[in-house]
Amino acid sequence: MPAPVIPHAPRSVRLGLGMHSFGEHWRAAKDRHPAASFHDALSFLQYARREGADGVQVALGSPDASLARALRAEQDEHGLYLEAQTPLPFSESELPRFRRDLDFAVTCGARVVRTAALSGRRYETFASLADYEQFKESSWLALQRAEREAKKAGILLAIENHKDWLADELVSWISQLASDHAGVCVDTGNNIALLEDPYEVIDKLAPFATSVHLKDMGVKKSGDGFLLSEVPLGEGTLDLGRVAATLLKANPRLRLNIEMITRNPLSVPCLLPRYWETFPRRPARDLARALGGVERWQSKESLPSVEGLSFEDRLQFEARNVSLCLSKGRTLWRG
Repeated sequence: MPAPVIPHAPRSVRLGLGMHSFGEHWRAAKDRHPAASFHDALSFLQYARREGADGVQVALGSPDASLARALRAEQDEHGLYLEAQTPLPFSESELPRFRRDLDFAVTCGARVVRTAALSGRRYETFASLADYEQFKESSWLALQRAEREAKKAGILLAIENHKDWLADELVSWISQLASDHAGVCVDTGNNIALLEDPYEVIDKLAPFATSVHLKDMGVKKSGDGFLLSEVPLGEGTLDLGRVAATLLKANPRLRLNIEMITRNPLSVPCLLPRYWETFPRRPARDLARALGGVERWQSKESLPSVEGLSFEDRLQFEARNVSLCLSKGRTLWRG
């Protein structure tokens, strides 16, 4: 099944900002910190425009008619795009909230809504295969609910590979849904944590792509596996030209949302038995290939870290990293 068509063909490469690139800034906004650069979806879209981005992917919040009008006006005046995001409805009781979020996204001018099944990481969240299988069953029901509501609302779902599904598993879900309203938000780095080759993941998911989290990744060996971290575009292991070419060939209307999360490196403890609880049938070659890749591509410099930084310094570090990503993206795709 080809990816659903995103309306309104954009310029050749549309480079935007994902809200999770700004975890520290959103905390500042929530705390009404004077250093906050934005405080809601509208001010985030305006911030992105000033930084030279083409749009944003962001949670929209509670329905508000004046906010919707302002968001549409900002998009129309400056040629920007807006993608929304919201959690999946994991129970029937969550459907009214999910419907409200989809309808408000349409009202605000969004045509894509990003969502994900798991907020954490598969190898950390589930203590047993039985726990994971239960989550898998509830996720399938949630995806079916979400697809039905997206079809009614006339909007596209972008279901992220969020360190929960192997690429083949997510392809299976989307293929079973067989819907023009359900596709994938392709995160270009997440499945490294699941010991998958990022290019193979992108190749498999690209035909279903309705959105993108564009990131570059750094890796370093550790005692129980390896460390994994987002790094500014061009400073990590990924061939960004190859990544973008694969995605845009599959769907030329895709928007590339930068997701540069500034935090301490994540531990991928793939040498510990508990890591493998939810992967009972994976061949040993997956581990060998992943660790071989870490050996070849590990960063010469230290991975980004916020350890010991004040809140104000974390804000500056975060903004700098995103700015570097935008600058690299403009160099790569805008000349």
